[in-house]
Amino acid sequence: MSILASIGIAVASAAGIGVVWLWQGQRIARMLDRCFPGIPLPQPVAPMLIDFDSGGISSQFSIGLKSWPVSWPWAPGKSELKLALDNAGRLVFSADGKPFVFGPVQRLWTDPTKPRYLFAPDAGDVVSFTRHISQFPWPTPFTYSLLGGSSPKWKRYAYDRLRWTKASGAVLEMVWTDEYWFYPGSGWCDTFNNRLARVWIRA
Repeated sequence: MSILASIGIAVASAAGIGVVWLWQGQRIARMLDRCFPGIPLPQPVAPMLIDFDSGGISSQFSIGLKSWPVSWPWAPGKSELKLALDNAGRLVFSADGKPFVFGPVQRLWTDPTKPRYLFAPDAGDVVSFTRHISQFPWPTPFTYSLLGGSSPKWKRYAYDRLRWTKASGAVLEMVWTDEYWFYPGSGWCDTFNNRLARVWIRA
């Protein structure tokens, strides 16, 4: 094979990869994130507070100084999430009928549609809350702002992961997704568009 032919094949391959990344970059980035999640950045885990909407639309889970949705972004949703108090005054979270005991409620604000619970982990619980920022951005060269101004030319995912292990061995994992957008001249900016992506409970 001649040098020109080898160069041509290399250029064609690179162009093909570029087209695929431009067309399916968002999906490929998410797949790569599962294999190479990046360095976890620890986040505060206290205080913990939940504003719970029994209708499953606008529940919020405050961890540290920020809040994350505890509702699926569409109704009726792909998982049934519930909250209840046990006989010891501990907050119990359930997903698809699988219960997980958060811990004792320290303060309760009663509301007929959206009660609020301030709670803490049980003694012996191990709780971690981390943010993983993706190492694999995908290009968005054809996005434009209808209101004028700059538009993002690259995007990448961020993942917030709450992992809670009880002394009994029960485990809860909740994952939220977010996006960072890259603007020429200002760099990467957090969109604060957090969405609940996964709830997993091992009893």
